[in-house]
Amino acid sequence: MQTVSAELSWSHYVELTQLNVREERRFYEVQAIRSGWSVRELRKNIQSDLYQQAKDRGELVTTMPLELPFPSEAFKDVYQWDFLSLSPSYTERELEDALIASVEKLLMELGPDFYLGGRQQKMIIDGQIHTVDLEFYHRGLQCIVLVDLKRGPFKSDYVGQMNKYLNYYKENKRYEWEKPPIGLIICEQKGVEEVRYALSDLEEKIFVAEYKFRLPKEEEIKQGLEKS
Repeated sequence: MQTVSAELSWSHYVELTQLNVREERRFYEVQAIRSGWSVRELRKNIQSDLYQQAKDRGELVTTMPLELPFPSEAFKDVYQWDFLSLSPSYTERELEDALIASVEKLLMELGPDFYLGGRQQKMIIDGQIHTVDLEFYHRGLQCIVLVDLKRGPFKSDYVGQMNKYLNYYKENKRYEWEKPPIGLIICEQKGVEEVRYALSDLEEKIFVAEYKFRLPKEEEIKQGLEKS
């Protein structure tokens, strides 16, 4: 018999006992504890087969963390935003609006421990107003995470901009007990070398990821496999 967690109710375990695969059952148990799912949320995620999605992406987590994660473990290389419906000519602001409108799905895709702090957060530097798209707090890292959304490929200019925002937050908005803020730049494409040279000594302070909001069609997958 597996020892049950006091962080989940009996109703949670009634849902979990309906799963026959031990790894799958453990996955949902861990995610429910880490993300604070209600019984309804647990049932919904089981029905949407979140386990298989995480397994296909190589992001299966079936153990509880015993210590605080490293920043590099908190962010993904690619975020699947296939729950968005955007026109081909969408703007960065429309992308942000769509994400906020689907905030529950956004937080699930970002991962456990992320909490939304706000959007279009303003800061005044040399009399000029600057804004960062999204502000999150990560419980595991114990710090603020600033997110900038960018259309198109990654540009090295984005790093300088994000570094400025992080330094402002560090001096003006960070509590004494918090760790320094971290930046996450999410764009459509990122060049490996461009990112490596642009970040230089900032690898544990600023991260770059891609987003995808359209899943490839079956024919496109077949063509990709034929080329590989």
